[in-house]
Amino acid sequence: MSYSIILARVAGTRKITAPAFKRAGVCLIVILMMTALLAVPASANSINTVEIRATIHSDGSATIKEVWDIHVTDDSNTEWYVAKHNLDNMDILGLSVQEDKGGSVVTFETLSEWKKNASRVEKAGKCGLLRANGGYEICWGFGELGHHKYTLTYTITNIVKGYQGGDAMRFNFLSEPAGGVDSLNIYLSSDHFSFEHPATRVWMFGYSADSDFADGGVAVLGNGRFMQSDYAAILLAFDPGLLSPAERRTETLDEIISLSMEGRLGDTPTNDSFDTVVEIIFILCFLVLPVLLGITISRKRRKLFRMLRKAPYCQELPFEGSIGATYARLCEIYNTNSGSIIGCFLLKWLQAGQVEMINADYGEPTIKLRATTPDLPLFEASLYRIFMEAAGHDMILRNKDFKKWVRKNLNEIQRWLSEYLSFYKKELIQMGVCEEVTIKRRFRKSEETELRDTPLAQDMTLRAFGFKRYLEDFTSVNERGAQEGGQPGAGCSDWPFQSVNESEVREVWDQYLVFAQLFGIADRVATQFKEFYPNNDYLNDLRHTGYSFYLTSIMVSNSFMKTTQLFVGGFAGAGVGGFAGGGGAGGR
Repeated sequence: MSYSIILARVAGTRKITAPAFKRAGVCLIVILMMTALLAVPASANSINTVEIRATIHSDGSATIKEVWDIHVTDDSNTEWYVAKHNLDNMDILGLSVQEDKGGSVVTFETLSEWKKNASRVEKAGKCGLLRANGGYEICWGFGELGHHKYTLTYTITNIVKGYQGGDAMRFNFLSEPAGGVDSLNIYLSSDHFSFEHPATRVWMFGYSADSDFADGGVAVLGNGRFMQSDYAAILLAFDPGLLSPAERRTETLDEIISLSMEGRLGDTPTNDSFDTVVEIIFILCFLVLPVLLGITISRKRRKLFRMLRKAPYCQELPFEGSIGATYARLCEIYNTNSGSIIGCFLLKWLQAGQVEMINADYGEPTIKLRATTPDLPLFEASLYRIFMEAAGHDMILRNKDFKKWVRKNLNEIQRWLSEYLSFYKKELIQMGVCEEVTIKRRFRKSEETELRDTPLAQDMTLRAFGFKRYLEDFTSVNERGAQEGGQPGAGCSDWPFQSVNESEVREVWDQYLVFAQLFGIADRVATQFKEFYPNNDYLNDLRHTGYSFYLTSIMVSNSFMKTTQLFVGGFAGAGVGGFAGGGGAGGR
């Protein structure tokens, strides 16, 4: 039956009532979706495992080794390829492909020019690079059908770039593998230095995985199957001086991190078989329009973030000192890590001695909780009880045990986060930052409510990000403030602790650090505070053992926070922007 006949029968020749129009619309959508599914050929090949090892060199280049264990059954395919598209001034050099054939290793011939239209026989035992979409496609001929295990080795230049305040790697190691991958693991290291937190920081985007610092590097181990819709984008940030990247950029490292958190990975695979009128309609309705809408939203977000990054310095705690209201606002506009609030509370408990760090031979971040819940506000107390339940009878909780508990009790963590966020959204309404409005959706009988910003929202949000900028530039701002009579910037009454005595430093500083943890800059703020107040007695008392206590507390908080984000979303669910690499893999 032709498409035109189907559409005619859906629409009919009689007058269409509203319910009939709705039914026709639903039928049309179903037909278009079925058409799209039929137009995409099913992949008969399977990818068992992919293991990627990246060794970063001092000049910012890296040697990549990828091991592909695959099973090829589609006899229409002539080659296997792995796309590395949209490379940002990177080159792939020195490609070699080897196949493990039952203990013997066969090295492929590397061609200077890859001929995509050659036959399977002509491609067998050969490999090469094909330029495509601002990058390359690594191609090789698999020869016979069946099980194969290939090892790809190549060098990629400028994968790490130098920025103001540090260096960073933003790279999408794999995306859109045909049919998905049963298991994906990525290992990152350097031949120049060992990765250690906080000098090296890591974020993952696009799929569920655990990351751990081990053997001088970072292991990113996938949790379960890597789906075809997933992508394995990784952001590595390095303190200055660890590397000497050949390529330098004018942006700051903090800008790169922020852009990575707020952006989106928008490479949409194309399909040459979309050649009918209905398929074109499908593309317009379901792909092009959402992409255009996403571009519009992305531009608005970039404009917002440009404004927030230039917010005037402010010393006042954000949103009247409410960490919950600040978190709720960040969730609305900043795609903040949903687990960041848990990191804040854990840091707060460590500061107050309600949780103790254990430095025994556990080999990873470990905490000891009290046998009874401390006197805490409602939400904090319920979260503390969650940690107690995860710890068990001895009240000792290792991060890897917390991961296992969260995996089994995900709904409990999600429920706590949802209730916490809902409560503090209401506090934003009480502050006058937002207002709840009732809207009626077309084609829906029930009314819905949503939050909208009031005129006060922009002012308070600017002040919050002014406070973030103030913490980031703590040392330079306060040195300037001291020299100029104690006036560091707009919105700030004086540089911190000028008018407070020694006994008040602890309370003010601990508050600052908890907010810094929410903004993701606690380790940097702690270091700057040390530079500005090197002889503060409080920071050198016996219990806190100086700045090492703070830095270790931040490390422990970050580890548990990342475990939460891994399972409940946050950065990984927010999408990524500006990541090079990726763009498809499989037989063709």
